[in-house]
Amino acid sequence: MTQYIKADQSIGCALKWALLSFLVLIASTSLFFIDVDSYEIFAKEDGIAENLSFLFYLVAGIFLLMASFNNTHSQARGVLPVLLGLFFVVVAGEEISWGQRLFNFDTPGLMAKENTQGEFNFHNLSAVDKNDSILNQHTLLNIFVLLNGVVIPIAYYFFGFVNSMITRLKFPVIPVSCTPVFLIAILYGQVVPKLYPHWAHVEVKELVFSLGFFVFSIAFFRGDNVIDKAG
Repeated sequence: MTQYIKADQSIGCALKWALLSFLVLIASTSLFFIDVDSYEIFAKEDGIAENLSFLFYLVAGIFLLMASFNNTHSQARGVLPVLLGLFFVVVAGEEISWGQRLFNFDTPGLMAKENTQGEFNFHNLSAVDKNDSILNQHTLLNIFVLLNGVVIPIAYYFFGFVNSMITRLKFPVIPVSCTPVFLIAILYGQVVPKLYPHWAHVEVKELVFSLGFFVFSIAFFRGDNVIDKAG
């Protein structure tokens, strides 16, 4: 027997996650207007936003790997969920520079020279951390989130041929009900920094990105984002 996710449930979940992401952004950004110093403390290196992002990405990676290794549902039985799980674990490590400040180790010479912040991570290497570059780390992240968090989920749910192709590929698809989290965060990142420039807005946006991937990983582990499941 085939079980289908009901549309009204997806709409209800979408509204719930949209509200949550909106509240996170409002609560975080309100510090900018109330106390800029507190806002910077919230978003700084090893601050609350960065540590939460690390935690969300790490748990997301673990849930995807668990789903794959335990074969929790048909969509988890492929190499792509494993690769995405490992990718999230790597992103988590990058968020905290692989524990450099926690374990107090020095950045190797070559990386220290090429890293714009002198840290042990790859996302701050000069090749991808140039704000004037077309494909810098922020642009690449926005493209990744737009495709995986908005475009692909909507296409998966509303176009049969896309659904069939992605199902055959065992591609881990984000539930369409989670797309508001990513869409709101992307819009926030495009609008707020232009109206009220500050470096910390990017960290807040990325925190919501990580929240969205965390929610997705739980849904994937449970099989909630698989449209047609064996019942």
